[in-house]
Amino acid sequence: MTVVYVTHDQEEALVLSDRIAVMRDGRIDQFDTPQELFEHPRTPFVADFLGAANFLPGALEEQSADHALVRLDTGGLVTARPQVVPDGARVRAAVQPGRLSLCPPDQGFCTGTVETVTYVGTLVRVTVRPVGAVDSEPLRLELPSGRAPALGESVGLTADPANVSVFSDAEHGG
Repeated sequence: MTVVYVTHDQEEALVLSDRIAVMRDGRIDQFDTPQELFEHPRTPFVADFLGAANFLPGALEEQSADHALVRLDTGGLVTARPQVVPDGARVRAAVQPGRLSLCPPDQGFCTGTVETVTYVGTLVRVTVRPVGAVDSEPLRLELPSGRAPALGESVGLTADPANVSVFSDAEHGG
């Protein structure tokens, strides 16, 4: 039996659905399985809508069949899934809060200062202000509750390249 269910609750849609159509301005941005939507968003809107993605501005430095390298405006280099964007293009690397990890400040693609730490049971929500980013939003992380950094601590950020998407600034509206 086919059922069409309309909701604005992302979690409800992910739990109840075999396939989801994410719509924007009356058009389908992506129609896919819940896992594919979350793990491999095709547009910045889908990435942000399903998980409040962190967007890191930079330029596509290099790409191959198995990865893309983005030089972030903060100076760091992040490895992402391969994309169809010309080398040198202005882009935004996108990663979900639960897919960012902490590391020593000199080992990640980005260094920052911990601004907030909020305990919410099984996880801790953390915001980190990137060093060297002018007028940037703090990055949001969701970490297991036993791994909370201290307020004011200098930390590095890293992510598995399989969890990092790249979108051209034109797609992002920038």
